[in-house]
Amino acid sequence: MPVDHFDSDSPSFKLRYLVRQGENFLGGHHRPIFVYTGNEGPIEDFWHSIGFVHEVAPKFNALEVFFEHRYYGASMPFGNASFKRANVKYLSVEQTLADYAALVTSLIKRLNQTSTTPVVAFGGSYGGWLAAWFRFKYPHLVTGALAASANVALAAGVIAPNSYFTAVTDDFYHVNPRCPALVRKAFAAVQSLQMNGTLGLETLSTKFQLCEGTELQPGNDPELFVQWLVQAFVSMTQLDYPYAVGSLMANPLLAGCQAFLDNADDPLTGMVQAISSVYNNSDQPQQCFNMSDTYTLCADQTGCGKNGTTAWGWDYQCCSENFALGTTTNNVTDMFPPRSWGQREVDAYCENRWGIKPRVGWIGTTFGQSTADWKQYTNILWSNGVVDPFSRGGILKNLSATATAIVIEGAAHHYDLFGSNAHDSVSVVHARDQETQIIQEWLTNAHHARDQETQIIQEWLTNAHGTSSS
Repeated sequence: MPVDHFDSDSPSFKLRYLVRQGENFLGGHHRPIFVYTGNEGPIEDFWHSIGFVHEVAPKFNALEVFFEHRYYGASMPFGNASFKRANVKYLSVEQTLADYAALVTSLIKRLNQTSTTPVVAFGGSYGGWLAAWFRFKYPHLVTGALAASANVALAAGVIAPNSYFTAVTDDFYHVNPRCPALVRKAFAAVQSLQMNGTLGLETLSTKFQLCEGTELQPGNDPELFVQWLVQAFVSMTQLDYPYAVGSLMANPLLAGCQAFLDNADDPLTGMVQAISSVYNNSDQPQQCFNMSDTYTLCADQTGCGKNGTTAWGWDYQCCSENFALGTTTNNVTDMFPPRSWGQREVDAYCENRWGIKPRVGWIGTTFGQSTADWKQYTNILWSNGVVDPFSRGGILKNLSATATAIVIEGAAHHYDLFGSNAHDSVSVVHARDQETQIIQEWLTNAHHARDQETQIIQEWLTNAHGTSSS
């Protein structure tokens, strides 16, 4: 790929992608291509987790292609120097979508397909934004897009900045109305101990089993510890699946709330048990916790993950693209300590960390910032789980006959993109059936359009032949 698609003299780099070819894919032209618009992380992580694409592709004899996003995984334009300030500037949505468009075009040619080969894009979370935006930007290449948990309204900054953490709090309330009040008491106890000097910090370090050498110290940023705790609640709600995923236990939201209910007289102990269910739920439980192993402060207050290139890439994008994930907490509409993270705070952070000024409003200008803008785009399937806090920034109602919303009761973050599981809810099974049916309609319509074009061309040639004869 060119490092810069918009410079004819650009150097190139290798972009990784994964392919699975259907048994009869090359048996004829116009076989569909199903692409996953890779998001912030190594592409093999998505290959292993996005099972729905693997299940639905054989039904349509489709080629599967999973794109790796530039600056993530192994797709580093400048190798180990990719995140130097002079080099990281080519990490953008525009460059990434151009990567995907170029790769689709190349694959169609190399596989002896035609320009009318139907391409369906799939994506979850940021990948869901990209799937929708891929259809927006390159409609001649992309037949339709399934955008799961694509909180485009939040990305464009057109919903209330406290909506995310209000949704997290509401999720806990729906499990049990007592839980949010107990969480507030636990955070109050944490902050009280933080202000109690060395003795209070030692108490917190012991209580939360912080590893030797990583204990809380006077003069350290108290926000890191608080945000590490907050991040656990983000995981409990956003990743509330009915079965274990990775090291996260099944139904973590229920487990987290129950920890507080079981320790109602000692909410701080409830907090310890709740966050342990997130950070210490693996086959080899940790004896202590090192916060930097699981969390780093960044521009995105919903979390960048632990330190490393994936976190760096997402942090840079949140700054450069001004993805409006800078969410505030107020301890009134939500259960977390008050913290302002508006444009002023984001600007200061990004200037200090990356030496750049966020492009305020650019995402909305480029891809739209209201339902009036988005309803003009056809063949978009917006899916959202009700439990997912990001759904507050998603499309929850049909925008048109071909811009459809599927709202999944009881579902967490892009749960519908996972592969089938014996513990799947009825609602997510039904959602996948709807999605499969709609994809079938897209492909059928694309096939009919090709037939019509072929028929018209044949009529032109027949008429031309008749004119020549006369």
